[in-house]
Amino acid sequence: GEGGDLLFAAVNVLRHANVDPELALRSTVARWRRRIERAEELATAAGLDFASLDLDAQEVFYLQAKRELVDADSA
Repeated sequence: GEGGDLLFAAVNVLRHANVDPELALRSTVARWRRRIERAEELATAAGLDFASLDLDAQEVFYLQAKRELVDADSA
């Protein structure tokens, strides 16, 4: 379907830009995973279970984790 077509097109754009699509995806997934793990830690520190929170509440912790990790990567 259209989703597959979109992914195929994205891979081709990356290849033409001399970017390895698999490495780019692995890097993004690793960054996302670090952020989610940190968001879970932040929720736990606040006495909450991240998995039980609604998406809006999870996003608050995710954005805090993202800010922390971006700041740490920039230092």
